[in-house]
Amino acid sequence: MTQRTEVLADTEHGPVRGLVDGDLAVFRGIPFAAAPVGPLRFAAPEPPESWSAALDAEIPGPAVPQNPSPMAAILGSEKLPGSDEDNCLTLNVFTPNVIGKRAVLVWLHGGGFVTGYGGGERNSGARLAENEDIVVVCPNYRIGPFGYLYLGAGQGNMGLLDQIAALQWVHRNIAAFGGDPERITVGGHSAGALSAAAVAAAPSARGLVRRVLLASPPLTNIGTPQQASADAEALLTALGGGRAELQAATAGQILDAAAKVTAAHGEPRPSLVLGGAELPVAIDAGLRAAGVDVLIGTTAEEARAFLANDPGMAAVDERTALGVLGRFRPGAEEVLFQHYSRRRPGGRPGELVADALTDVLFRMPALRIAQELTAYTYQFDWAPNPALGSCHTADIPFVLGNPAPWLETPLLAGHTLEQAQPLADAYSGALAEFIREGRAPWPRYDRDRRRTMRFGALTGWVDDAAGPERELWGVV
Repeated sequence: MTQRTEVLADTEHGPVRGLVDGDLAVFRGIPFAAAPVGPLRFAAPEPPESWSAALDAEIPGPAVPQNPSPMAAILGSEKLPGSDEDNCLTLNVFTPNVIGKRAVLVWLHGGGFVTGYGGGERNSGARLAENEDIVVVCPNYRIGPFGYLYLGAGQGNMGLLDQIAALQWVHRNIAAFGGDPERITVGGHSAGALSAAAVAAAPSARGLVRRVLLASPPLTNIGTPQQASADAEALLTALGGGRAELQAATAGQILDAAAKVTAAHGEPRPSLVLGGAELPVAIDAGLRAAGVDVLIGTTAEEARAFLANDPGMAAVDERTALGVLGRFRPGAEEVLFQHYSRRRPGGRPGELVADALTDVLFRMPALRIAQELTAYTYQFDWAPNPALGSCHTADIPFVLGNPAPWLETPLLAGHTLEQAQPLADAYSGALAEFIREGRAPWPRYDRDRRRTMRFGALTGWVDDAAGPERELWGVV
């Protein structure tokens, strides 16, 4: 039996007591900000109250209240330990030892800005910390209307402000957990990746972030103040009141109103807002100004997740497909349709649209960032479920080297840990080298060779893996 002993660490707000579990010290549920309730609801985070006696940091804090995940058909339903606005702004720290000066990863969970939990086993940094001798910090942050409802100029993006507050806490306190405050990487998957880029680009985080790890960031999913204001009004209408009623409503009432807005629009609406708090400029400009090292990648078939979530896409005919493609490149829809038909012989129109959306929404924006910043880039090719392909989220079980909690989900159904763990160790190990050293074990992406690492049945880097698609979409 593994021996479990207590371990103490001092933070700026008071001492915390975690557990030594095998070769790892784990601290869970540490508050990095005050509870976002009462006057702090829909407001910027404030520091927590200090304490004198050692705070029990053995149990993760509650999840932020949320509606069911729109990705449940792929990811299954995550078991949450309860949800509550009160005391939800907490973080977990996984460290090989509280003594030392290790590289640090602040990992932001995904979930489309509407779901997710930083305290569960799915986002555990334990294996990565233990295998790669780094400190992993997993914060919880406000999501859905609690984190991204836009209520006027300079407001909104409260979830982003939570993430920045967590980063600032890490910079000030991580030395007590064996981490190096001068070697912090902020990373995440999907909405968490877009958040990581926004955190690094934020003016108040300047100088705190050394590196950024972006796994499948939806870089085009940033709203305007006009769009966000309209969405906020729609939620208030669904709630049946104004801002006073919003402040007084229960979490359940707000989530019900959010579900009505989602049903009306066909997708969850909350997102980052360009021009909202701490996001004054576009992500690429912010990253350039921050001067951080960047590692960015996507899966090979991101938008096949849309096929799984939207049965209507399977029934798309050629005419409809041409209409969708024309919205992204008017006048070039026939050229695009023929290109993706050749790339996927015998593919249904819906599959061809999904291939095009993979490129226009994920791969091409990632490559633009990569070539502008001479970043490291990769593509995750493995398709654990043939029906889903290498779709959006296909790499989530692997990025932290942690596939075990995902084995019972539709994504990894039928696979064993023995099958999944070698790829998880190779993938997460390569990312960990970037976190520790600022370099990946393959060459950077530049306009001369455009080198991209590919992870899958065959792992290795190739030159210009997306050359024909780059030309189609104007990434030159």
